[in-house]
Amino acid sequence: MINRILTFGTFDGVHDGHRAMLRQAKLVASRQSTVSQEKQNYLIVAVAPDSVVLDLKGSPPKFNAGQRIALLKTEHLADEVVLGDTEQSSWKILKKYKPSIIALGYDQDELRQNLEEYLEKAYPEVETAEGDPPEDEGGRASWQKNPKRPKIVMLSPHKPDVYKSSLMK
Repeated sequence: MINRILTFGTFDGVHDGHRAMLRQAKLVASRQSTVSQEKQNYLIVAVAPDSVVLDLKGSPPKFNAGQRIALLKTEHLADEVVLGDTEQSSWKILKKYKPSIIALGYDQDELRQNLEEYLEKAYPEVETAEGDPPEDEGGRASWQKNPKRPKIVMLSPHKPDVYKSSLMK
């Protein structure tokens, strides 16, 4: 079985903070697993298109998307490096790759909030099977989080006072 882990970023010049983030993302599924069965972790990195970088950061990236993807591939830290959605918040990439875990950098709070809002709508709660757990006291069925919903994990920073991309410009 495969744990698909998806992470997002601009990656406009790969530095040690990015490398640490990608290593951590690849391992996060192992730490999250409560099942004893062995799963292979497969890391997919979505690189922000140039137009999205311009919208988010107010200036174009130093390297175009193709160059940023090629640079990440030479690092050999991800199993797959792909171009992210050209339309912000469309989440087509989630539909295409169906990750079980979305690993976000420590500073991607706005992205986390947007993802949580989307996931709440796209993966509504599901009714549990009868007796699993039993109906509540009023005889109503119980509900649980949709098991197909990807889990969002926030990654730990790696020397953020040194390796924050905005500080390195």
